[in-house]
Order: sequence, then structure tokens, then C-alpha cells
Amino acid sequence: MLTDNSVDSIYSYFITGSLKGTKGKLLYKKKASIRQLDGIEFSYQAEISGQTLIAYNQAVFLNDTLLNYVILSPEPMKKDDKKIRSFFDSFKLKISADDIRQDGSSALAYESGRVLAKIIFVVILLLIGGGIVFLIRKLVYRKRKKEWSEDDFK
Repeated sequence: MLTDNSVDSIYSYFITGSLKGTKGKLLYKKKASIRQLDGIEFSYQAEISGQTLIAYNQAVFLNDTLLNYVILSPEPMKKDDKKIRSFFDSFKLKISADDIRQDGSSALAYESGRVLAKIIFVVILLLIGGGIVFLIRKLVYRKRKKEWSEDDFK
């Protein structure tokens, strides 16, 4: 169900860590669309503080941050229970779609790439401009050299 791309790997490691940390048993997992983002929904049963609880989780990875929200219940609930859906749907992202990255890259690498691209663009423009100035000066020098004789420099 989950592929080996970096975001799916993050989800897989998160689920594995959640299960190992609580010695829980996975009940289900599925991909979920969370505010048009690729997320994961999963549930597991674990004994926490001497009580058997069922954890219903939704997680989404964006901008190098894993957001996870969870409901802990002492009794099983259906995946599509109104209370679960209402809770999961109550979260709102206050970030523009243009500012969301879900590719698993680090913010530093992303910003470094943007800055480096701008620097390379400016350097290319300067090289082209410098090349044009060099060619013009070379042509003007040749033209002047042809117009003047050696007697002009004595």
C-alpha cells in the first residue's frame, strides 16, 4: 500500500515507532487526503498506564514537520465514526498552498537551492554582459589600430 518514496517512508517509520514505543498492535492503516495533502491514517491498540486503549491517528508531513493528531479511546470505534471524522476535520492549516512542500526535502536545502539559482542567474548575466563589453572593446581597438599609422604615435 505504501510506496518507497520519502514521505511514505516517514509515515512508515512513524507508525513503526508508535507501535514499538507503546508495544501496540496495528489495527489498520490507509492513505488519507488531509486538506489536499498526502497523509496517513492508522489505528493501533496498546496498553497505556495499565489500561487498554485504541489510538486513532491522522498524520501529515509538510515543510519538514510531521503533524499528528490522535484520539485515544477505551472502546473500539468505527473508522468512519462521526466523532472521529469531526475531530480530524476540525484542524485547519493557515498556510498558503504555495508555501507547502511535501517532498521530504529539508527547508535549508530548498532555500539554498533557490538562493544558488538566483546567484547563478546573476553570474550568467554578468558573464554575458562582460563578454559583450569585451567584444566591443576588441572591435573598437582593432578599428582604431587600422585607422592610425605608426607615424601618429611618434
